[in-house]
Amino acid sequence: MGAQDAILQVLGCLPRELAIAVLDSALAAGAVGGFELDAVAGLLSARRRPWLALADGRAGSGTETLVRLALRDAGLRVTPQVRIPGVGRVDLLVGTKVVVEVNSELWHSTAVQRAEDYRRDLALARLGYTVIRVSYDQAMNSRDQVVLAALSAVRSTGTASQSLRHRRSQLRQS
Repeated sequence: MGAQDAILQVLGCLPRELAIAVLDSALAAGAVGGFELDAVAGLLSARRRPWLALADGRAGSGTETLVRLALRDAGLRVTPQVRIPGVGRVDLLVGTKVVVEVNSELWHSTAVQRAEDYRRDLALARLGYTVIRVSYDQAMNSRDQVVLAALSAVRSTGTASQSLRHRRSQLRQS
């Protein structure tokens, strides 16, 4: 089975969010490239073809992709893996002033790792960012709560116009 067959299987068998998370991971690992995605586009149903455009390979993990999609589906502008001077890369930047960090036990469980997270949070706060830290369990099972927190943070930072992909009314719906 080649890369194109694998892509077709993923897109044909998995729910949208999981399929895109797998594609993001495969792109990030270099297991597939844009050429393979383009090659299968014509073989997909009209309903699944748009999923290809949502895979970009910048996510650091599948859970980041799941959160990115939930935020995007709520109408928010989300940019993965943004470098902020004095902080480093953040998982997701929502609009211009809300940072969402998706944390796993593996990378955020030791005292040294937590101290680095706290340092980054303080640096982000000094720069005027609001930070939302999301656990693996929240990313997998409570994305709706993450979206509500991000919408609230966008409102409180006064960056709604820079944070919304579409209509302003989406902020009022939550």
